Amino acid sequence: MRIEVSRTYVKFIREEGDPKFYGVREAKGESNLFHFLKKQMAAGHHDLPKGFPTDWIKKRMWRDGHMMDQMQQYLRTRKPIGKGKDGSKVFLSLHNSHWAVNGAEKDWNDGFAVLEMNGVEAVEPELSEKDPDRIHEQSKKVWERIGKELGIA
Repeated sequence: MRIEVSRTYVKFIREEGDPKFYGVREAKGESNLFHFLKKQMAAGHHDLPKGFPTDWIKKRMWRDGHMMDQMQQYLRTRKPIGKGKDGSKVFLSLHNSHWAVNGAEKDWNDGFAVLEMNGVEAVEPELSEKDPDRIHEQSKKVWERIGKELGIA
């Protein structure tokens, strides 16, 4: 595998001998691909620029408070890379920007996968389906903050 890093994306290029990933149900193929990529980055892949994070976790995006489909996953740094305007923790993330069209594993199997790189906020503490009131509270705070920033609150 080769890796190309730009300011806005990371391109993972499959080489002969690299595994292929399959599975549509519950996004299994993309999940397994992200796990493979996470392990490659954790090993300090030789194509990664000096200082590029190696400590990544794979998560379902909604578990960090993002309003996404329950199956969509991403890689994000374990530790924050900075703070937002309101003091919230900001993490570096890698995700499939065309997830609704096809999984990243299809692109990977065809030769390469491009994951968009962004700074994202993760809700603290981590939310779960077992605490819907907490999810509602946190979502309300986020939308109120967005409204204030846009001048419509």
